[in-house]
Amino acid sequence: MKKGKKGCLISDVILVCIFGCILSVIVARAAWYFGEVQLKSDNALTTENLVRVVSIRLEAYKEEHGTYPPQQDMKSLLETLGIRKSDFRKTFFFDLYSAEYHAPAEDSNDPEDRLITMHVKWHLFEGYDHLLFLRREGTVGTEYLKDTR
Repeated sequence: MKKGKKGCLISDVILVCIFGCILSVIVARAAWYFGEVQLKSDNALTTENLVRVVSIRLEAYKEEHGTYPPQQDMKSLLETLGIRKSDFRKTFFFDLYSAEYHAPAEDSNDPEDRLITMHVKWHLFEGYDHLLFLRREGTVGTEYLKDTR
């Protein structure tokens, strides 16, 4: 009798370990999918923030002052434009304060001028290998930054 109970206990422990491993894989996969979905959402919201808030305020500034704001860091630019953090749609992975503002040359009217650039990533466990940029014309584009090694 004792030998049968011991064998039953060992098989129960093995079954619990197998079930635990399977459950761990399922939870890890679900967490990865959730992270990818959140990242895609953040990419869309960051694009929306650039177009809906920053682009409109940059153009309003240009109409009022006759030129774009002078070169400055992003935090100063947002203050110059009167944009508060609460004006943006909230993102988890990206902070618009990390973007860079590129004041265009006064003699340039090229609609392709990149006014704001920001490094973003497309996949959860990859680096910030894409460049998101706001053009003078108010559209947003992306560029893949190839490995230059």
